[in-house]
Amino acid sequence: MLSINKKCITAIYTGLVFGLLSVNLQAAEDLPLEIDADTSDCGTNLENCTLTGNVVIKQGDANITADRLFSISENEWELSGNISIDKTGMNISAKQAKISLADRQLQSFTLVGSPVSFRYLVGENSKANGQANNISFNLNTRMITLDGDAQLLESGNELKGEHIEYDLDAERLKADNQGKGDGRVHLIFEPPSKTKTSNSEESEN
Repeated sequence: MLSINKKCITAIYTGLVFGLLSVNLQAAEDLPLEIDADTSDCGTNLENCTLTGNVVIKQGDANITADRLFSISENEWELSGNISIDKTGMNISAKQAKISLADRQLQSFTLVGSPVSFRYLVGENSKANGQANNISFNLNTRMITLDGDAQLLESGNELKGEHIEYDLDAERLKADNQGKGDGRVHLIFEPPSKTKTSNSEESEN
């Protein structure tokens, strides 16, 4: 195991909301960064380092798995194969991803797939799902960006657009279709009775 340890000073950010979603995500400063893999070809730092086979990256409440990790530099990594990113209440799956770091702290994720899929737990009795060709999540600005056939689905309510941005601090959602298709963003809101039925069915699954 390659383990990079620094003095722990934890900063916790709570109360993040994703549209109708309520998710607690934690960003942290100066947490240990731990990496496991079947094989590694690395020097004493993380520059030009290749790890393959059951790669696992852990920092705080973030748990990332992939088939392969290649570090272009200490602050820029590329992941490939069966990528899964888990944080409290959230899972994102993709085929390819880039990770940006600063001082060995996770900063942002950019994931690519056909499509990239994600799931959120909404409270105790509901789930939310979404997908896009590309999803970016910045831990510092707390901005989530979805590009390419983006859609969000929660409790029967659906939002579709080519480009969706969500500012977690301001709790503001922006979407546009970037001139594609009919050039319009589509929102579908189910009646309250159907929404309750959808929540009940999701809680049973």
